Amino acid sequence: MKIHGLHHITSITDNAQRNFDFFTHVLGMRLVKKTVNQDDIQTYHTFFADAKGSPGTDITFFDFKDVSKGIHGTDEISRIGLRIPTHLSYEYWKKRLTHYQVAYQRSQPFIINRFSFLVKVTVNNMLCPWMKDLKASLREPWEDSRPLMRTNHPVLGPVFMEVSDINAMDAILSQVLGFKGIKDASKTTEYTLPEGGHGATIYLTEDQSKAGYQGYGTIHHVAFRVEDKAAIESWISYFSSLRMPHSGLVDRFYFKSLYTRIYRPILFEFATDGPGFVDDEEDLSQLGQTLALPPKLRPLREKIEQSVRPLNTQINLPLPKETFE
Repeated sequence: MKIHGLHHITSITDNAQRNFDFFTHVLGMRLVKKTVNQDDIQTYHTFFADAKGSPGTDITFFDFKDVSKGIHGTDEISRIGLRIPTHLSYEYWKKRLTHYQVAYQRSQPFIINRFSFLVKVTVNNMLCPWMKDLKASLREPWEDSRPLMRTNHPVLGPVFMEVSDINAMDAILSQVLGFKGIKDASKTTEYTLPEGGHGATIYLTEDQSKAGYQGYGTIHHVAFRVEDKAAIESWISYFSSLRMPHSGLVDRFYFKSLYTRIYRPILFEFATDGPGFVDDEEDLSQLGQTLALPPKLRPLREKIEQSVRPLNTQINLPLPKETFE
């Protein structure tokens, strides 16, 4: 029963096409799967990651129709971190974000130095230096991105949370999930896994303001990496022994999952590393190019294609010349 870091983070958008354009052209990430929310099949579920869709590199989005703008507040996952290799990458990213007219501002340091920037069409994100103790080998930059982008490629982690009951969440992270907390002079505590893990850092801050409300621009849930189905079953038995609510095993085809709200209303997911996004519909070179569906939804393909909004994920033209490089 070990968590091996982050698996993915899922946010909510109101425009999947703008998301695709931003994450591919600006951030240089690869769309590795264009599918649908398996619990709401008229909603896209898009996965942006490294070249292979390695677990722990995915930022994913639900494109809910007619969704209202979310309201940030307490008891939410507030921000997604994106790590970059070194402090020298700051200069590259400052130039790149300016080139694409993306607003950003440098933030106050906490344990690690970082600067934050606001992604206008998605969620609040942050670029921070690569953490040496994490498994950087999982990072495989997308070959279709620019040479300097491959050198400075961002990858998922850490995660930022604001909660109203700091003691309850501390107990969950420390006693249930196995994180170790290190408190800074500020009101924020850094939680890491004792043995490391890909993107396995959570920054927790107490916030007594009004609760947030999910909508576009907010984060839906965070998923942690576990090894396989047996690990999921162990977590199920553990949560059941503690009488904590959970979904039971959920087969998502691309991975197997377990969901729980052990701290309401934040949704935690536990997801297996495999089998992954390369399947009988898409090989590695074709990832993200078509609407991919798990076998159970394929008989509904015509209905699904008529209900989702158009989303062009074909990259037929070279990326625009970047004079700032």
